[in-house]
Amino acid sequence: IEHAAFKDYAQLFEKANFYSNWMAVITVENGCKVTVFSPLMHSLAAFLRSYIIRRGFLGGLDGFVIAVSAALNSFLKYAKALEIQRFGYTADYLNWAERLFEKKKNVDGAKSSEGHE
Repeated sequence: IEHAAFKDYAQLFEKANFYSNWMAVITVENGCKVTVFSPLMHSLAAFLRSYIIRRGFLGGLDGFVIAVSAALNSFLKYAKALEIQRFGYTADYLNWAERLFEKKKNVDGAKSSEGHE
């Protein structure tokens, strides 16, 4: 069975930007304190986890690119979370936060109404 989470490298890195916005908002809203070292340290750990621990090196170039993508995802998440902590929400992050909390509200509302008939 062959499974592809992305069709090409452009889509892989496009997803990195998309999900890092989302995760940055969640990170800040969960009260995680992000320092100037967080993006670098977390991205290094993500690369090593993907390339060494999960044996991405066996995948050749694709394994390397996926490990770099994991590191980039992590770096962007923490860099964007740091940006939010330092400067507050910009319009783009507010849009993400509104969509995220609206989705959470819908899920929580559905859960609470399931037991009350």
